[in-house]
Amino acid sequence: MHQGNTRQLKVSGLVHGKVVRKRVTRKENYLQKRSSDLKKLVLNGKIQAEQYEEQFEKGFQKTLLYKERTGNANAQASCKTEEGYPLGTWQSSQRYKYKKGKLSPEKIKRLEEIGFKWKIQAEQYEEQFEKGFQETLKYKNSTGNPNAPRKYKTVEGYQLGTWQSSQTKTYKKGNLSPNQIRRLEEIGFTWERFEEQFEKGFQETLRYKSSTGNPNAPGFYKTPEGFKLGNWQNNQRASYKKGRLSPERIKSLEEIGFKWGK
Repeated sequence: MHQGNTRQLKVSGLVHGKVVRKRVTRKENYLQKRSSDLKKLVLNGKIQAEQYEEQFEKGFQKTLLYKERTGNANAQASCKTEEGYPLGTWQSSQRYKYKKGKLSPEKIKRLEEIGFKWKIQAEQYEEQFEKGFQETLKYKNSTGNPNAPRKYKTVEGYQLGTWQSSQTKTYKKGNLSPNQIRRLEEIGFTWERFEEQFEKGFQETLRYKSSTGNPNAPGFYKTPEGFKLGNWQNNQRASYKKGRLSPERIKSLEEIGFKWGK
């Protein structure tokens, strides 16, 4: 009986030892795997950090080259180098990281030292407004009227009509600053261009009727001041046929004897 108990204890001890060794082995394997995973994470982190530094340095050097060529470190958002590098996109990314506090003080310092701006869009908008305003002044000085035709281009190719139309849309949306509104209005710029043009043509039609007895001018007719009344009247007829003339305007013209089927 005593020997049997001893044998059972030995067997039990062997089994327990195997279980313990398996547990130890599992733990060792787990720790080894975890250590390996951590090493991989650290290595990947180092690689990513190195790649980020390389990308920053490349963008920085491209910015330096751009400044040397143009005199300005700040490229347009759509700018690509001759080699196809998306410099504008890279610069926009740096501005985004700067706003989020994710750009290191060293990188901020390097960029600022070469004249890089963090709020370039606002500054560009001010420059664009000033350019359009000055061109509007030139147009007024040469014609007496600051309001250019919609498709008008300056001799240098500046699309003044397009710029003025853009300011009108911005004004109607409430996105034009009080200072910009004041400056434009002070030189006679009008927001309701189409209304003004119609009123001008209508008044010239009344004058023509007063002098001839007939409001319907020939298609080629110009007033002594050079207003193309015949052309304006034909435009009203075309708008009428296309259903683009308001009932109020139709009524105003018909009341003075204007004909649609001339």
